[in-house]
Amino acid sequence: MCGIAGIVSLEGAGVDSGLLLNMAQQIAHRGPDDEQFALFNPNGTQSILFRRSDVVQGHGSVGFAHLRLSIIDLSSDAAQPMTDEKSRFWIIHNGEVFNYIELREELRKKGYVFRSQSDTEVILHAYREWGEACLTRFNGMWAFVIYDLEKNRLFAARDRFGIKPLFFHLNGRHLVFASEIKALLQVPWIPREPFLPAVKDYLFYSRVDTSDTCFFKEIRQLKPGHFFTIDLNKGSELSIQTWWNMRDGLETPPKSEDEAAEGFREHLLNSVKLRLRSDVPVGTCLSGGLDSSAIVALANPFLKEGYQRTFSMVQPGHPFDETPYIDRLIKHYNVQAKKRAITGTDLLSDLHRLIRSHDEPFTSTSMYAQWKVFELAKQN
Repeated sequence: MCGIAGIVSLEGAGVDSGLLLNMAQQIAHRGPDDEQFALFNPNGTQSILFRRSDVVQGHGSVGFAHLRLSIIDLSSDAAQPMTDEKSRFWIIHNGEVFNYIELREELRKKGYVFRSQSDTEVILHAYREWGEACLTRFNGMWAFVIYDLEKNRLFAARDRFGIKPLFFHLNGRHLVFASEIKALLQVPWIPREPFLPAVKDYLFYSRVDTSDTCFFKEIRQLKPGHFFTIDLNKGSELSIQTWWNMRDGLETPPKSEDEAAEGFREHLLNSVKLRLRSDVPVGTCLSGGLDSSAIVALANPFLKEGYQRTFSMVQPGHPFDETPYIDRLIKHYNVQAKKRAITGTDLLSDLHRLIRSHDEPFTSTSMYAQWKVFELAKQN
């Protein structure tokens, strides 16, 4: 998980670098390993790369912020905002493209030179080669924004299922975007007011994420499987398009249940193998249920003996506690396991931090269990 944020001045007034810093500060938890910023000037020909401690002279028409959690290529070569060798294309990226190794080899054969081992650079060169069609080649989860200085054009995209978030505000004078709503709320012209139709859907029908709106007035989200483009030479017109929907992935139906089962197993195995690509230790959330147990089982042969780590929330004494199933998996596969019990008292003590983390209402306290699982992972 990384954090991205940006401000685009659509009238050439310039970007307030201090405001960009404030936005980044709100999502600093997403990127504990590095923080870097970029400003691009109004004519789209120069860029300034800077850090929080630097004194920045002048204002650009586009500002990028990136908060980094290092997963692939831990070196400074993979720092963001990242650019190509001609400093024409700039990218900020949150997420991971799991098939980046195969794509990098394909792009190398086309003459592209790579300065890092990161998947972010693969995205950048893939966009240069295939344009918007690059999205169909990615297997992963992402939200990224690319700025083309030469054309003065912005391109932003979100993965098929919207695993990685991207919120934005557009008012005719500015386009502002970020990984989390709390960063946008640092912008003085964005109202801190509820969007009542979203509140109604939640209170009456327990529905969330049913459209591109959210619980805050004048803040939208880029929908899953969508991208937007904006030509900064032409003003404030934002073009949003669908690049993927569920039907695109439908294949020829299997001829039998056995064929369906084998095909499902192959897809799941390949999916797990791809996600084991990492330059840091790999962990698995283990609930004791079928899904997470299957992932632990499939991942184990590809990891060193005792190398797999699992993290679990348990409820000792509760009739639905799945500790016995968790313990069977731990023993059978010899994994390094961490477990934690949670109570209602824990929820009350964490409530304000939990609400702040999510920015919007959610429909079940299962979110709290997941939140504590990842807190446990962070501690380890």
